[in-house]
Amino acid sequence: MSGQLVSRVKYLDIFDGKPQRTEYLDGTFETSVYNCCHMTSSMDREGIETIIDYDDFDRVTSRTRAGIEDVTIYDGLGRVVETRRKGTDGVTMTTSKRSSILWGGCVKRTTCLIMPQP
Repeated sequence: MSGQLVSRVKYLDIFDGKPQRTEYLDGTFETSVYNCCHMTSSMDREGIETIIDYDDFDRVTSRTRAGIEDVTIYDGLGRVVETRRKGTDGVTMTTSKRSSILWGGCVKRTTCLIMPQP
């Protein structure tokens, strides 16, 4: 394998120092779309798109990939209090939840990995 090129990444269409298109030696590529401050969507080498939404405080509020949406809910202090997943079948389930008492201490945290029955 002497002298044979086995790997190369080419970054194209640079936006504010971030590549918008990355090409690989095998002919596949990834794309990214940015607004002023964040990556808002991307497509991986398999052609699967990810869409990312942010709130006014620049926190990720949802990420959708392959039709599955993960939603993050924050409290007034910016802490994650709940995460939810909405499947391609439209069913939403809570994947984690945190309850806080008035002064901000964590009382209870629950992680659910139970899949709904069809």
